[in-house]
Amino acid sequence: MTLGVDPGSQRIGYVVLSFIGGVPHIVDLSVHRLTGTLTQRVGAIADDVAELLTEHPIQRVAIETPFVGGRRSNARSFRVLGECMGAVRVECSRAGIEVVEVSPAEAKRSATGNGNATKEQVARAGAARCGLDAEKIVGEAADAIAVGLAGGAK
Repeated sequence: MTLGVDPGSQRIGYVVLSFIGGVPHIVDLSVHRLTGTLTQRVGAIADDVAELLTEHPIQRVAIETPFVGGRRSNARSFRVLGECMGAVRVECSRAGIEVVEVSPAEAKRSATGNGNATKEQVARAGAARCGLDAEKIVGEAADAIAVGLAGGAK
């Protein structure tokens, strides 16, 4: 099984994918809103990941790397995102689980075949590949699915 993570400091998306005969199946899908100080949010991420790693026989974790060049790209946002990603890595290290990095373009390409796909295209394609209704998958959940699909293929 692969855990796909779309990290963020306000919301974080998680998907647990099982690949049966090369076909992805969603075992668990969630988006968590993070509140409190940065320290509390990073702690909540670590707790989430530890719980998911305990609940499911995860063999690999795929985490999306930051997109460089967007209008919200700045040193502070990268530092905060790095701390959130670090929480995921620490829990994976404790569990002895491999972490692979997936760029936003790789995630989009894995879900849609197009590295420049829109969020809506990623949601529709990811949902279709996993047998879900695209209307129920938004934002971080769609991105987590795309990351999990890309990470499962690595």
